[in-house]
Amino acid sequence: MVGVWTEAKVSFLLYDLKTRFRIDVLATCSALDASASRAQHFNALEQLKKLLGVEVFDGVGEFTDWLLPDGVRPSLPRTASGYSPDLRLPAGASPLGADEKDILCWLYRDSARVDLAPLSGGFSGCRVFRAESHDPFGHDQALSVAKIGPKRTISSERAAFERVEAILGNNAPGVRGFADLGDVAGIKYAFASMGKGRARTLISVHTLGFDEASPLQKRWAFASSCLRAERLLS
Repeated sequence: MVGVWTEAKVSFLLYDLKTRFRIDVLATCSALDASASRAQHFNALEQLKKLLGVEVFDGVGEFTDWLLPDGVRPSLPRTASGYSPDLRLPAGASPLGADEKDILCWLYRDSARVDLAPLSGGFSGCRVFRAESHDPFGHDQALSVAKIGPKRTISSERAAFERVEAILGNNAPGVRGFADLGDVAGIKYAFASMGKGRARTLISVHTLGFDEASPLQKRWAFASSCLRAERLLS
């Protein structure tokens, strides 16, 4: 069962199928249901799992696997090589699998070249990359982070992020894309603090000092002089 208005139409129909028609094997997909309120959407899905025993999938790939009568997955077409971006890994990095490459090509389908730098922190068995992408005209695109892993793990992460996005606000990363293929899935994040060069925090400046000729030092000196002048005037 998929459709719009999760807490009303979808829930009522699943309830009728369970109670009136005695159908015990029921499932839905959070990515294929919708509601006017995201909070009510996920609350309704939790109630369907607890009260009716409905199996709720977060990824479309998992849901379609459940729908297959014999469990035999059809062959999937690969990305056309002439229209895929040039994915570049540093020397010594583990090569990308066929599904991983197709997912990254889809997430960065508007790019001509993507330079991938492996990042640590994929404790869940996922691969995490810092991606510097460039469009067909050679312009630098916004930096992003790509995460590739088992589709159940990535799908659950996407759903969990949607639950807390409204609470975290601007502190939360932005999801720029999601895709699953075969046994793996990928998600593309963009962070507001990502930019060129290395970010310097105030505590690092206080602890390590800074170059006297730097713009940050000039701003700091100007702010200090303003504070001293304010104290003298008061």
